[in-house]
Amino acid sequence: MILIGFVVGFAAMAVKAQTLVDVDGRAGSLRLKGGEEYTVIVFLSPECPLCQNYTAVLNSLADTYKGKIAVYGIIPGKSYSAAEGKKFLSDYHIGFQLLFDRSFLLCRRLKATITPQAFLLGRNNEVLYSGLIDNWAASLGVQRTVVTEHYLADAIDASFKHLPVNPRKTRPVGCLINTY
Repeated sequence: MILIGFVVGFAAMAVKAQTLVDVDGRAGSLRLKGGEEYTVIVFLSPECPLCQNYTAVLNSLADTYKGKIAVYGIIPGKSYSAAEGKKFLSDYHIGFQLLFDRSFLLCRRLKATITPQAFLLGRNNEVLYSGLIDNWAASLGVQRTVVTEHYLADAIDASFKHLPVNPRKTRPVGCLINTY
């Protein structure tokens, strides 16, 4: 088992264990288990309509790559209570680990600014992809009727094939991360 949550992006930048807690208030961690090779981290906000809509896509990714990738939803800051996190988990049938990053340490390490914003990390904690989940959200309040680009899924597929991820970065669309 490889511990990722406390060494994210760069080996020298540690994220303290107490910064991540689950919806029950227990210390959380980002871990690869068994045959998992990659970690997906998506910053989420329970109030953000895009985050709410993307839970189905993220659940599908978690199911499709079960045992191959670890998927984590991260709620940054102290704006949301544990009860709000539990409600979000329940209301949207979230099937992946949901953690709070109360002190923004993980958020800062990855330079996350938007919810939802996705990151694909390799086994050595390098950021292989960051940005949009797909191109459904063209801009705030504007959604496409047909998704034509599946950035996160394509990045995962390319990584498993040991191919370069292209694009490595897209500009996320969504709600700004509250800094409190």
